[in-house]
Amino acid sequence: MPMEHSHLIKKQKTKTITSKSRGTVSAEGTAR
Repeated sequence: MPMEHSHLIKKQKTKTITSKSRGTVSAEGTAR
């Protein structure tokens, strides 16, 4: 169970990083 929990947290962290980088990319594209 603890291992599964940490795996879920890792997945969420990756999701946040991906959405953050995506937002930066779209923001840059709009600026240009």
